[in-house]
Parts: sequence; structure tokens; C-alpha cells
Amino acid sequence: MKNAIAVAEAALDCTYNSYPTSLQYLANPDGSSSLVYVIRVKNEGAGKYYQAHIDAHTGKLISTVDFVAEATVSGSGSNRYFQISHEGILVLCCVDH
Repeated sequence: MKNAIAVAEAALDCTYNSYPTSLQYLANPDGSSSLVYVIRVKNEGAGKYYQAHIDAHTGKLISTVDFVAEATVSGSGSNRYFQISHEGILVLCCVDH
């Protein structure tokens, strides 16, 4: 596990954030699956936060989930509209305070 954490940190320029790691299967695009270590790493200064999937057999980074999305806030009074765009998906939310 320590080697998998080191791989994730080096590949993503982040630091392991002590979130519990796990061993899971990851579905591959070709229909097969890979046994992976799931590790969360973060670089607050650079605004990066990832979930890394490290192949348990080869020790290579094979997939990531980027938890950071661009967001804008607009509105006045008690209503605030949040527009979040990530990888082509747009979500518009209204929060009434």
C-alpha cells in the first residue's frame, strides 16, 4: 500500500490526505476489470484533489477521478444560483437561504 500511495503522490503532484484507502475492482473500457488500490491525494496550494486507482499487480496509475470542478455563483438577495461545469456536464442549482 505504501508504494501505491507513493505512486499516486508522484504522478499527481499531491500528498496522501489520510482518507481510508481500499482495495476494489475497477471496470475497464474493454469490459475487463482491474484490482486497484483506491487512494485520495490532495494539493491544496494548487487546488488539486484526486482519487487515484493504482493497479494492485503492476503498481501503475491506471485511472483518476478529479474532485475539483469550476464553479460560479450569482444572484442577489436570498437566492443564490450555482453553476458547475465539469467535463462537459453542466449543473445549475438554486439555493434559497
